Amino acid sequence: MADLPAFAKYEYKFINGDQSYEVEVVPEESRANYNFSDNRWIYVDSLSDDTLDIGAILFSSNAPAGKTLIRYKVDMQSYTESANGIHVATNYQGWNAATDRMYSFSNHVFESIHYVNTGSIEYKFFNGNQTADSESVPFSCSINGNRLENLTADKVLNSWCFSSCSVCIPLSTNLQEKVSWFIAPNPSNGPLTIQSPEQEFDLTVQTIGGQVVYSEHMTSKRSTVNLEYLTQGLYLIHLKSSEHSTTFKWLHQ
Repeated sequence: MADLPAFAKYEYKFINGDQSYEVEVVPEESRANYNFSDNRWIYVDSLSDDTLDIGAILFSSNAPAGKTLIRYKVDMQSYTESANGIHVATNYQGWNAATDRMYSFSNHVFESIHYVNTGSIEYKFFNGNQTADSESVPFSCSINGNRLENLTADKVLNSWCFSSCSVCIPLSTNLQEKVSWFIAPNPSNGPLTIQSPEQEFDLTVQTIGGQVVYSEHMTSKRSTVNLEYLTQGLYLIHLKSSEHSTTFKWLHQ
């Protein structure tokens, strides 16, 4: 048990002993994955309770015995974020919009980890902590007006745009550089054309979880790479030259 200030994110690991080499290997789904951190993390919100019990998580695993990890993500880049926080509410916690506050590591993407039973989960995001702050989930991806996930194993969900059925793409780290940097098509089934403001730049492709799956030093302002072999899903495309850098989200279909 630890006495910690509220409204803050904390990182931690378990150690089976008292030596650094006895530290657990945290599974990717549980990692902070920010600035290459491989620690577990938790956000402490004093509004939840005076005592926050995260459960007896199995060593080097994602969840307590008999439970499954689900990691919610929502992208708020198109909205003004409420001072009351971004929350997720679900059918298994009574649709309480104030209980589960989410945390953002960067780029307006908010996250929250829950340990639950497998099965059908309905959920939605809230820009605030009141029922009226709920997103409006489009008909094409909603069940009963909610998002739906059929959970069978530990899973990190996509970073859905608030009130949208899709991810927010492209996302550039600098709006002024958005004109100079360009990737297409997005989404695509593998071949990807990249345009750079400079002759030479470095290309790095990462999973949303932070794993580097492709990297190359490019020597042309306009190049095409074939990423067809990658598993379908959402990736981060990092582009960096001597003068500029940017990041795009790319959907491989």
